[in-house]
Amino acid sequence: MTEIDYSLRIQEKKQQNPFITNTDLAYCLLLEDILSGIRLPGSRVSQSSLCQSLDLSRSPIRDAMIRLEDEGYLVQGKKQSYYIYILQPKDALHILEFRASLEILAGRLAVKRVTYDELTRLKDNLQQTELFMGQNHQEIIKLDSQFHKTLINASKNEYLTETYHTYSNKFSYLRVFTVFHADHQDILLRHTNIYRNLYNKNAERLEKAIREHLDNMLDDGITTCKFHYEE
Repeated sequence: MTEIDYSLRIQEKKQQNPFITNTDLAYCLLLEDILSGIRLPGSRVSQSSLCQSLDLSRSPIRDAMIRLEDEGYLVQGKKQSYYIYILQPKDALHILEFRASLEILAGRLAVKRVTYDELTRLKDNLQQTELFMGQNHQEIIKLDSQFHKTLINASKNEYLTETYHTYSNKFSYLRVFTVFHADHQDILLRHTNIYRNLYNKNAERLEKAIREHLDNMLDDGITTCKFHYEE
């Protein structure tokens, strides 16, 4: 893959936390790469390349990669090589079953509690998605995440939003699989259907729209789970 320029992101991380350790810095940057789709499932992660790109010694890079392996984002191959873990169909199913239960409940509550500002953000999100369709899958991943987080926040239930936030990295990880090979036009149409039913405060149709959207995402995710590890 093309060498990644980390200079601006490193500067931002250090401005946000001047006391960040080198291990935490490497961990955060590599996790961002994985969850945003900069590094795709099955791709090799080179310790030596990271050392050079991040201008860090091997020790913090190694510790960060071990942490990501423990969390299920990296898998160790031959000769101490690491690869981005390829999600298995069972993992995709379980994540989406859990996510669907949260979003359907959020939808029911949002019908009663959604604000004009949140509806406006959802509508703006749809317009932005249309602009990037078929061009930039990383931007579509970001917009997809924002759309669903807005829906969750519209529930105004702090326990629900906190639970969603707790597992947001796993949801983002699955999103890389589902969006990469998905038809962006289909995503836009399904999001538009969710928005329209929320705007019209039709709880029954909103629940159906959310369920159908995530069922389609599951199909896309299982299809994309057929990635292969780089040689």
